[in-house]
Amino acid sequence: MENIIKVLSGYGFNSGSPYFVIDEIDGTLVNRYHLNIIGHTFTIKPLPAKFCIGRYDLRTFDSFPCPHVNSMTNKKEGICYDCFTFNSFNPSFYNVAVSELSLKQREYNLLPHNVYLALFDEHQIKVGISQQKRYLTRWLEQGARVATVIFECNNAYQARDIEEKISKELKLAETLRSDQKRQYLKNRTDLKKASTILERVIARINDLFEQQIMGQSYNFLDEYYLQDNVIQTNIIDISNEQPESISGKGIGLIGDTLIFENAHQQFMFSLKKIIGQQILFEDTLISQSFVPTQISLF
Repeated sequence: MENIIKVLSGYGFNSGSPYFVIDEIDGTLVNRYHLNIIGHTFTIKPLPAKFCIGRYDLRTFDSFPCPHVNSMTNKKEGICYDCFTFNSFNPSFYNVAVSELSLKQREYNLLPHNVYLALFDEHQIKVGISQQKRYLTRWLEQGARVATVIFECNNAYQARDIEEKISKELKLAETLRSDQKRQYLKNRTDLKKASTILERVIARINDLFEQQIMGQSYNFLDEYYLQDNVIQTNIIDISNEQPESISGKGIGLIGDTLIFENAHQQFMFSLKKIIGQQILFEDTLISQSFVPTQISLF
């Protein structure tokens, strides 16, 4: 066991709880497992070494550890060249010729896609698209609090045309930065208002298209992230501090933002900051260090 390297290779969600994805590397062998976050007491100490987080199969939606157990010398990259080639996915497919896309992605783009609205805060809604079988996973990965499908399309190209028109005409964002999303978590967002807010946006979208949006189902997603837990308004964000360790009891995970509690204080940390890094992971609790936030009186 002393020679086994642990790597935080990702995170995810299932019907029971959000989870860490951890790879245990023993020479050329890799054991990947999931560890539930909510209710789990942990101390994570990121180490300097970084490894490829593996590959994703567009046809089956399954992920796998890197078969070569490649270390990453470029700390800004998450996957090695071989896994990048295997993935063969360009999220900005609409900016390149179809002939420049991989066969896998061309097949993927021809599958049915949804156009959706995702609410992160009472004042922040984005429009997006996803493959029809992945829309819930897509919402959870992004950390949307409430979301709804507004159009079902035959393929990604139709969905993208609609997404672009809505974004342009209604001035809705297509992407949000991780730090923006964490800031929204500090707000006392009244999610009960979400359906009313989204209905107003949908009414404006209906004015843009002959095809009307019918029978909306609004998906409230906090149960996937937090179960019965609640985020405190005084939660402290330590994502930009490069802490020596992250320690506490798991409260939940919203998108990539880990929510945990230590000494009756809630903290949040962007897991993307340490994805792929070697870690020391222990089922223990130590004091969580952080830089106190200065409160302005004016």
